[in-house]
Amino acid sequence: DGTYFVRELLQDGWTQTFPSLGFHLIGVDGRNVDGVDFGNTLIPTGAIYGTKWHDEDGDGKQGRNEVGLAGWTIYLDQNRNGQIDAGEPSTVTGKDGSYRFTDLPDGAYDVREIQQDGWTQTFPRNGFYSIGVDGNAVVGVAFGNVKEGEIHGTKWKDLNGDGVRD
Repeated sequence: DGTYFVRELLQDGWTQTFPSLGFHLIGVDGRNVDGVDFGNTLIPTGAIYGTKWHDEDGDGKQGRNEVGLAGWTIYLDQNRNGQIDAGEPSTVTGKDGSYRFTDLPDGAYDVREIQQDGWTQTFPRNGFYSIGVDGNAVVGVAFGNVKEGEIHGTKWKDLNGDGVRD
């Protein structure tokens, strides 16, 4: 006999929908108590999958021979300030340039990359993606970058105007 709080231990990926308070308060006086029920639903989760590639010709399109880039940080810009902050989810691209974010609750996500010195982003044109996740996987979230080059030459004074460096 007595009064008891009856709760459940939730498993990962589930949320309780009933009872609204999260527990039942049951008075027991020597009889069985029926109707101590709990309702649960799966927490909808989604994913974002993408690649990072070397845009060798700088055209913003991944060509047949343009390979993935390993070691680049891709992150979810949760506060939309254009920079990675402490606590924001991030990942590093694999050998083939692939990356993924999984177990994402439904919502809107800005996906960005951290630029590396000597490279210029060519895709996407606006520099990032705004993606809505609704329990499904969003695929093909790609980033392209071209390696910056250098041009070398010599300037000289052509005294006689013949176009030949004397």
